[in-house]
Amino acid sequence: MKVWRFVVIVLLQIYFSLTAYSFDGMTDSLAQLSSKYYSEGLYSKTIDLIHQNDSLSLPSKIYFYGGMSSAALYNFQQSKFFFQKAIEKDSMNAQWRYQFGCMLKQAGLYDEAIPQLETCFRLDSTYLPAYFQLGIVYNLKRKNENKEAEIFSFLVQKNQKDFLSLFYLGDALKRMEHSDSGIIFIQRSYALNRQFFPSVIALANYDNSKKDFPTARKYYQQALALKPVNEDVTFQIGECYRRMGELDSAVAYFRRALALDSLNAIYHAQLGYAYFSQENYDSSIAEYNTAIVLDSTTVQYCLNLAHVFEKVDSVQGAEQAYERAIQELQPIAISHVYNNLAAFYFTKRLWRKASEAYQHVLEFNPENKAALRFLAMTYERIPDFRSAIQAYEKYLEITKVDTARFSDYQMIKRDIEQLRQELRKSKPQ
Repeated sequence: MKVWRFVVIVLLQIYFSLTAYSFDGMTDSLAQLSSKYYSEGLYSKTIDLIHQNDSLSLPSKIYFYGGMSSAALYNFQQSKFFFQKAIEKDSMNAQWRYQFGCMLKQAGLYDEAIPQLETCFRLDSTYLPAYFQLGIVYNLKRKNENKEAEIFSFLVQKNQKDFLSLFYLGDALKRMEHSDSGIIFIQRSYALNRQFFPSVIALANYDNSKKDFPTARKYYQQALALKPVNEDVTFQIGECYRRMGELDSAVAYFRRALALDSLNAIYHAQLGYAYFSQENYDSSIAEYNTAIVLDSTTVQYCLNLAHVFEKVDSVQGAEQAYERAIQELQPIAISHVYNNLAAFYFTKRLWRKASEAYQHVLEFNPENKAALRFLAMTYERIPDFRSAIQAYEKYLEITKVDTARFSDYQMIKRDIEQLRQELRKSKPQ
C-alpha cells in the first residue's frame, strides 16, 4: 500500500511539472507570436491574441506589445490599459515604462507621462532617451521652463554634440527671456546640423526680431529649401523683402504664399500693403477687401483700406471703411477712428461731414481738446457762427488753466469777437 501511495505521488509530481512546462512553453510561444505580429505591422492580430487568451496568466511582454499595437492604431485608452497590465507584472522594466511614457505623450496626457519617464530614468540612469522625452513633455506643456532647461542642460553636458538637446535648451532659455543666451545654443545646434528645420527657423525669427532682415531672409530661404511647400516661411520671405524695400520680390512671395493658403487674411493684407507702397491702389483695395471678408474683426485692415481710398480721393470708399472699423472698436478707439475720418473730411473741405465726425469724436472722448477746437473751426466754415462761438467758448473753458496756451487763448478770444460781429451783421435790421 505504501508503495502504491509513493507511486501516485511521483506520478502527480511528474504530471504537474509537465503541465507547468507545457503552460510556460505555450505562453512563451504567445509572447514570440505577439512580437512577430507587431514587427510585421499586424497590430489587430496582436490585440486579438490577448483577447483570445485572456483567461491565461499572460506574461508582461504580450501586454507590452498589445500596448504598442493599440498605440499604433491610435486607440490610446486600450493602449494605456495594456501598458498598465505589463507594468503590473514587471514594474522594474525600464523599457515598458519608457514606451508607456512616450505613448502618453503622443496622446497629449503629459501629466501622466511625466511620472512614467521619471521612474524609467530612476530605474536606469543611463537611459538618456527617457530623460530627453521627459524634457520634450515639459517643452510641450509650456509651464516649467526652468525644469525644461535643467533637463536639456544635463543632456548637453553628457553629449556636447547632441544638436536636439542644444536646440531645446536654447528654446527654453528664450522663453525664460534669456534670448541672447538661448540663441547661442540654437546656433550651436545649427552648426552641428544645418538640416534641422526648427533651428533654421529659430535663427530666422531671431534676426527678424532684431530687424536684420537680409540675414533673416537668408535663413528663411534656407528653411524653404528644406520644406519647399511651406506657406508661412514663404510669407516671411515676402515680409523681409517688403521691409527691405524690395517690393516686387515681396509681392511675388506674398502671391506664392496665397497660392498655398488663399484663406489667410494676413497674407492678403500684407500683399495689399505692398501694393499700396507701389502706388498700385486698385490692387491694394482688392486685397484689403478680401482680408476684411476673411477676418472682419481686425480693425487695422479697415483703417488701412480707408487710407487707400483717401489716396484715390474716394470719399464714399473711405467712409465705408471707417464705418466698418467703428463697428468693431471700443469707445476710446472709436474716437480715434472718427478723428481720422473728420480730418479726412476737413482736408476735403466737406465741412458739414467734418463737423458731424468731430461731434462723434467728442461723444466717445469728451476730453479731446483738439477735436473740440477743430469742431469750432468747421462750424466757422459752414458757416454756423452761433455753434462756432459755443464750441470756441467751451474750448477756452477747458484750456484756461493751461498757461502754455496763453497766446492761443488770446487769439481765440479775438476770433470769438469777430464771429459775434458776423452774427450781428447776419441778423435782420
